[in-house]
Amino acid sequence: DSCLRAPLIPATPPLPPRATARLHPLPLLVGALFAAYYHLLVEPAPSYYQSLFLSLGSNDTAAAHLRALTVRPHLAGTEANALAADHVVSTLSSLSFPTRVTPYEVLLSSPVRRSLSLSAPGRDTTAFALVQDTYPGDPYAAASAEVVPTFLAYAASGSAATEVVYANYGRTEDYAYLASRGVNVTGKVALARYGKVYRGDIVKNARDAGAAAAVIFTDPKDYTPGKAFPDGPWMPPTGVQVGSTFKGVGDPTTPMWASSEGCERVSVAEAMAFPTRVTPYEVLLSYPVRRSLSLSAPGRDTTAFALVQDTYPGDPYAAASAEVVPTFLAYAASGSAATEVVYANYGRTEDYAYLASRGVNVTGKVALARYGKVYRGDIVKNARDAGAAAAVIFTDPKDYTPGKAFPDGPWMPPTGVQVGSTFKGVGDPTTPMWASSEGCERVSVAEAMATDDMPGIPALPVSGRDGEEILRLVGGDVAPEDWQGGEGAPVYHLGPGPAVLNLSYTGNETLATIQNVISVIEGKEEPDRYVILGNHRDAWTFGAADPNSGTAALLELAERLSKLQTKGWRPRRTIILCNWDAEEYGLIGSTEWVEENRAMLTSRTVAYLNVDVGVSGSGLDASATPQLDELLKQASKKVQNPDNGTESLYDMWMASDGSLIGRLGGGGSDYSAFVQHIGIPSVQMSIWSEYAVYHSVYDDFTWMEKYGDPMFRRHVAGTP
Repeated sequence: DSCLRAPLIPATPPLPPRATARLHPLPLLVGALFAAYYHLLVEPAPSYYQSLFLSLGSNDTAAAHLRALTVRPHLAGTEANALAADHVVSTLSSLSFPTRVTPYEVLLSSPVRRSLSLSAPGRDTTAFALVQDTYPGDPYAAASAEVVPTFLAYAASGSAATEVVYANYGRTEDYAYLASRGVNVTGKVALARYGKVYRGDIVKNARDAGAAAAVIFTDPKDYTPGKAFPDGPWMPPTGVQVGSTFKGVGDPTTPMWASSEGCERVSVAEAMAFPTRVTPYEVLLSYPVRRSLSLSAPGRDTTAFALVQDTYPGDPYAAASAEVVPTFLAYAASGSAATEVVYANYGRTEDYAYLASRGVNVTGKVALARYGKVYRGDIVKNARDAGAAAAVIFTDPKDYTPGKAFPDGPWMPPTGVQVGSTFKGVGDPTTPMWASSEGCERVSVAEAMATDDMPGIPALPVSGRDGEEILRLVGGDVAPEDWQGGEGAPVYHLGPGPAVLNLSYTGNETLATIQNVISVIEGKEEPDRYVILGNHRDAWTFGAADPNSGTAALLELAERLSKLQTKGWRPRRTIILCNWDAEEYGLIGSTEWVEENRAMLTSRTVAYLNVDVGVSGSGLDASATPQLDELLKQASKKVQNPDNGTESLYDMWMASDGSLIGRLGGGGSDYSAFVQHIGIPSVQMSIWSEYAVYHSVYDDFTWMEKYGDPMFRRHVAGTP
C-alpha cells in the first residue's frame, strides 16, 4: 500500500478506498506545457499567455541558477547537496509555489579508502593518484577539494593485486572475445573503458567473467577527441568519470517500495494540500574509504597510480575540487586483487566471449575495460561473471579525447576519471520493491550487497592516461582493430600479463538521508490530475551538465510560471515539480517517492516529463512512450532553435543524428519508476551532444560556459 507521511496535493475529491537514449523534456517540457497540446496540460489558453510565456526567458536567470548550483560539489547524502536543495526550495518558495522537501533514508555508497598501483617486471611500481587535476585559473580549484574521491558507488570493498586483463568496454561480448582468445579473466583485474555500456554493467561483466576487481577508465579515444577542458570541451587527461555501479533503481535498501518514515497516513485534506516540502528517505549509499592501484611488470619499477583528477592552471574550481569524492565506483565490493591484467575492450558480454574464443582466461585476473558502450555496472558485472578478481574501467582517449582536452577544448583531460554507480537495480537496495520509510523492514546491508544487482568484486575507474599506462605493459595477443585505442595510443594487447595490477578498495555502504524537493502548482479545472516534471539534483562532482543544467532550467521554468500566475494564469491540471536526490546511485529518490505514493500516482498522473542532462551541447534528442510522440513533434515546433533563430527546435531535431523518437527503457534516468513501476506516459528530452567530461571533476560551470552553452540560450530554449 502507498503510505503518505505528509501532505501531497491541493484539495480535491477524497481518495477512493485503497484497494531508452538520453533525452530531455525541458525543451518540450513546457513547449508541451503551454504551446502544444491542451490535452496534456493547459486548457485551450489565449495566445496571449503562450506569447507571454515564450517571451519571459532569461539567459541570465538560467546562468545564475546554474552558477549557484555548481559552487560546490554536491553528492547525494552530503551537506553540500542539502544546501543545493535549500537553493531549490528557496527559489520555488520565493515564487509563491507551495514547495516541500521529501526526505528518504536510502543506501548510498561513498569511498573510504582507495588505492591503485601498477607494477610490471623491470619497472618501478606506479601508485596512481586517483585525482582529477585542476588547471591554472580553475575557478573550482578550491572547491574541488570537496569533490568525492574518484570512485564507483556501490563497488564492493576489497582489494586485488593481480594481473590486468583489458576488457575493452567491459561488455559481455568483450569478455566473450577474451574467452575466445584464451584470456582468463578469473582472479584478474578487469580494465575496461567507459563508452558503450553502463558502468554498473562494466563492473558486473568483469565480476561475471571472474575478475577479482574492475578498473574503468575514460579512454581519450572516446572522451578527448579534441582539445581537453579548459581549452576545449573534452575530458582532460586526469579526468575521471565517477558514478554508481548499482544496476537497480531507487534506494537499494527499499527496492520497489518507498523509503518513507513509518507508514502513517495523513488525512485526505492534508494530502491534497501538497505544500512544497523536502521528503527525506534513509537509503543505502556507497562511499570510498580506501583505494589504491599499482602496476608492475617484469623488468620495471612498480607504478602506483595517484587516482586523482588534476586541476589546471587558473582552475576556478581548484579549491572546491578538494570536496569532490575520490574517484571510485559506488557499491563496488571491498577487496583487493594482485594479479595479471586482461584487457576486455568495453566490458560487454560479447567482449568476454571473444576473449574466451581466443583462449584468454579472465578467471582470477583484473579485467581492464573502457567506458563507452554499456553501463559501468554491467562492465563490472561482466568482469565478475567472467571470473575476474577485480575490474578497472578507463576513459579511453579514443572515445573521450578525440580533440583538445579541457580547458583548451571540450574533451576529457588525461587525468579525467568517470566515476559512478555500479548498482544495477533501482531504489534503496535495503528495501527492494517497497518504500524506505522510517521503521520499515529492511534487508541487511550484507544481503543487499550480495544480490546480483551489485558488482560483487572490487572495481575502480581510472583516467585515460592511467588506462593507457596499464595497457603498455599488457602482453598476449594483439587486440582486434576495433579494440584498439586512438592515435598515439600504445598497441592494446589482450593479456593476461605480464602486467600485474595490485588493486585495493574499501568502500563504506551506509544508510544516509537523501532529500527530494516537491513543489505543486494547483490546477484550475482538474486539480486531481497531475503533470509531473522532474530532474535530479545530486551530482558526482560539480554537475554543471549532469544534472544541474536540468535543475537550472527547471527553476527558470518555475520563475516563468510564477510570472504567469501574477497575470491571472492557472494551469488546467496540477503541475508537480520534483527535484530528485540520489539518482546517480540508482534512481533512488524518484523510485522511493513512486513506491511511497504508488496508488495515488497510478490513478492520477497524466504524464511525467524528465530532465536529466538538460544541456550539454547542440542537437535535440528525445525519447518517449508512444502516447507522447505527437506531442513531442508539435511542441518542438513552437520553440526557437537557440543556435539558429530562423529555425525551430523541431528543425534542430530533424537535422541531428537522433531524429527518431527513442523508446524509454532500462534504468537510464528518473523516468524509470514512472514507466516501469506504474505505467505512466513519459518523456525524456535534452539539448545535448555526447560530452566527454561526464561524471568527472571537469563537469563544472566553466566547461558549460565555454563549451556546453556559452550564451545560455540552450538552457532557455530547453525550458519552454
